Amino acid sequence: MRTILFLLCLSFCICITAQDKNATDQMNIEQLRNAADDDNDTNAQYQLALMYLSGNKVKKDSACAAEYLLHSAAGGFLTPHLIFGNYQAQSANAKAKSKLLELCKLEGSNHLHYFLTLTGCLYFASQDYPMAEQYFKEAIKKGNILAEVELGMMYFYIAVNSPTPVNGGKAKDEEDEEFFIMESWKMSNNSLALHYLDNKKWSEKDNVAYWLEDAVNHEFGDFEFGVMSYTVYDHLIFAYTAGIGVPQNMEKTIITACTCLKDEDVENFLQAQGALENAIEEPTLIWKPFLQSQLNILYDFTFEKNTARKKEVNALSAYYIGILHKKREEYKTAFMYLSEAAELGNEQAMLQLAECYGKGKGTAVNKAKEKYWEEKAKKTDE
Repeated sequence: MRTILFLLCLSFCICITAQDKNATDQMNIEQLRNAADDDNDTNAQYQLALMYLSGNKVKKDSACAAEYLLHSAAGGFLTPHLIFGNYQAQSANAKAKSKLLELCKLEGSNHLHYFLTLTGCLYFASQDYPMAEQYFKEAIKKGNILAEVELGMMYFYIAVNSPTPVNGGKAKDEEDEEFFIMESWKMSNNSLALHYLDNKKWSEKDNVAYWLEDAVNHEFGDFEFGVMSYTVYDHLIFAYTAGIGVPQNMEKTIITACTCLKDEDVENFLQAQGALENAIEEPTLIWKPFLQSQLNILYDFTFEKNTARKKEVNALSAYYIGILHKKREEYKTAFMYLSEAAELGNEQAMLQLAECYGKGKGTAVNKAKEKYWEEKAKKTDE
């Protein structure tokens, strides 16, 4: 009897728990809908799109999924080509494309450039490159900056996957460490890219760098779609460093990296830092006035609104200049810049400064100060 009562109670509890879970799920879905529809929350729109695609907690509805995908892309949740390239989103892309093609016919619409760009992104995701190029260029004519970004990225991805040099760039070499990074950019069907390349005519005003640089030259930190500008800088740095769709050009790499660090709207500049660190390690560049002059410009740059960024970039530039002088064996000048960078909180500068004190390079040997800066670097890293 007790066993029966126990099982009945257990069943009742499971039933109540399931009802509570369903109620919670329903509440969460309603919250997502409110955020997506009333607050225009792009993350909520994207999450709902995936739910409608998979039928997870809602009735499967690819038309509704397409609607939410479009809103999410237009609002800036990731870049549109990433949204439409998501394997989970493929079942909604046909619906989205059909709707967008209708919207692209609305010549009088103030949002036509958005629709043209999004349509280009859909063709880009499905690897129909000629059609993607056509729509991106139509959107560019109507002033859409993101279309420039997407077109430049499309050219970049195609060039990365080409076994032959593209537009004076470098041939892909599987053993080349620079291209090892690019493995995450493999295309699912290279034959489509190769067919496109066979018929593509490149020019000074139609290549990877041209469109990405043109986008950078616009002040697009807050422009429509909210795409993160560091993505553009990263692609440009890769393109010039590895010769992806453009000839290799270390000077352009350095200029792009310094411009990225000076752009107050850029939140992530690790790639720019890496490019400058590699340049300083390059023996052929150490003595060239160009590298020194670009680092000096970065060092003297005045930030107008971001004081935290000012301190970080000032520390980085002082560190780079210090290392440059150290490699030239100009130790007194190196010590001066490394001291400044260390005082501003740069961990690597602290370690270099400790070495200066330990070996008496640019200053007198001081074991106490060597230990001080080593310990401070450790605390900074924690």
